[in-house]
Amino acid sequence: MTTLLPLSASTAYSITIPPLQPWELSKLSTFSPSGYPGSLPYSSIYATISDPNTIPLGKTRFGDASFPPSAVNCSLRWVGFNAVEEPWNIITPCTGSLNHGRWTMQMLKPTNNATAGYKPSGTTNFALKFTLEESMMMNNATLISLVFEAEKRFAVPDNMSGVCGGSGVCSWGLKDGLGVVLVEQVLKETRCLMGDCY
Repeated sequence: MTTLLPLSASTAYSITIPPLQPWELSKLSTFSPSGYPGSLPYSSIYATISDPNTIPLGKTRFGDASFPPSAVNCSLRWVGFNAVEEPWNIITPCTGSLNHGRWTMQMLKPTNNATAGYKPSGTTNFALKFTLEESMMMNNATLISLVFEAEKRFAVPDNMSGVCGGSGVCSWGLKDGLGVVLVEQVLKETRCLMGDCY
């Protein structure tokens, strides 16, 4: 796939993207509190996602350039008993050993609730949107950037399971035996931000 997209007009800088393997979600867990007096009110979600791909960008004066594989941890906390503070559409940065780009996670309200039988919930019925933006300096001070996005729906009992204790504390995660969840990413944007773009 060769992508030739402009920053503001047509650009002469192109990148050949090889066939890509899907991103891999290896961990997903959510937590909701009891609401008892003296307990913390925070609900939370934690995810680990990785990109197994190496994307070659071409040669530079210092050798071949590429975007390497990467793996990050993403998390979000919110007050679970406050209707004003909901987790939907909050974009949170992810952390990990990544030198070339920035990962973010965004929780989305599911558009179809019939399958799970649950109303939208940040711990039991939601969608996650992951974004990876990678940039690289090339020859002649040329700066290029790629943006990938992926979305995946998660819900109890479809692909999540868990338990609630007698106190009301609930913990959920990926179903046993599900293994790594593949998340299909798409290339949303290719940009030449400065340098030999035209």
